[in-house]
Amino acid sequence: MAYLVIACQAMLIGVFAASTITKVRSRRAYADFRRSVEAFRVLPPTWSRMAARATVTGEAAVVLLLALPLTAPIGFALAAGLLCAFTVAIVLALRGGRTAPCRCFGASAEPLSRTHLIRNLLLLTLSLTGLATGAIRTDPARDPAGLTLSLAVAAVAALFVVRFDDVVALLKPPASDRHHAARRR
Repeated sequence: MAYLVIACQAMLIGVFAASTITKVRSRRAYADFRRSVEAFRVLPPTWSRMAARATVTGEAAVVLLLALPLTAPIGFALAAGLLCAFTVAIVLALRGGRTAPCRCFGASAEPLSRTHLIRNLLLLTLSLTGLATGAIRTDPARDPAGLTLSLAVAAVAALFVVRFDDVVALLKPPASDRHHAARRR
């Protein structure tokens, strides 16, 4: 169980760190992120600006809290709360027909879609798994090989999540194939 908790911690640290860094790496990056939050039109403009600041602050807090064993449960809970809020915002934006680019991980031009919901639900599952298994964990992680494997799996999984839009784009059929498939229906 300890290695599962460590893998969940490391993956979430990687994902939330990448998300935070890509939003605050420059004034322009943060302004683009803030505008994307406003473009979802889930909140009034003033609240959207506050939500953008709260998002960056919350994501940075998740990284710090998960990095420390004593505060990891709080980090898992905060990650779950943020991911629930992000998921609700995406659902509301999509229901409203808004598909502004999601600036979750920087300058992506990929419009908001159901794939963002899938990504968030996977991350939410990891957060809740880490929280639950951490609460019942009794065995300390002592095997260097197990620890190394947990961290390696977490690093690859975090990279996959951060580049999720690119992976989905690679798996989509070309636009001409989608057009022909739609005409056959």
